[in-house]
Amino acid sequence: MGAVPVERAARLPESVTVVDALAEFDEHCPPGTVIATNTSALPVDHLAAALTRHPERFLGAHFFFPAPREPLCEMQRGSATAAWALRGARDVIESWGMRCLVIDGTVAGSVASRLFGVLVAEAMRLRGAGAATAEDIDLLCEQGLGQAMGPLRSMELIGRDTVLRAMRHGGLRP
Repeated sequence: MGAVPVERAARLPESVTVVDALAEFDEHCPPGTVIATNTSALPVDHLAAALTRHPERFLGAHFFFPAPREPLCEMQRGSATAAWALRGARDVIESWGMRCLVIDGTVAGSVASRLFGVLVAEAMRLRGAGAATAEDIDLLCEQGLGQAMGPLRSMELIGRDTVLRAMRHGGLRP
């Protein structure tokens, strides 16, 4: 497979569900088109189920936050993802100067998101117990553990609801 063109998807109306959008893409995209999701909370196979005709072209491409500062992509291979789709997406992402790691996308959540969820849950417990302020917890993680951004500040930027939902999908209880 040659160079894979990168196209921008139109913004979808709020009434369209992700599953509806994936089914729509599947119906209108040429068969060699790779369709990827940036979700890090749901199993790729769950979303690929919406692609009734071509689940082999579907994969996860979880970009780290903030993407311009974190040049790493965690690619999630579903049980039906074809090698050509994974290779094509990887070639495009690496052409942007990013590094790709390929993981099993059949489990709930990306590896990074599940590890992040454990850190967030413990940071929330420590803050709730009064062991340290949110600012101190983030500072300890940034300067002591070398994170670009602490877990509580990251959670605020990503969105509490999004992080908590991802944690629940991964089996964590905050």
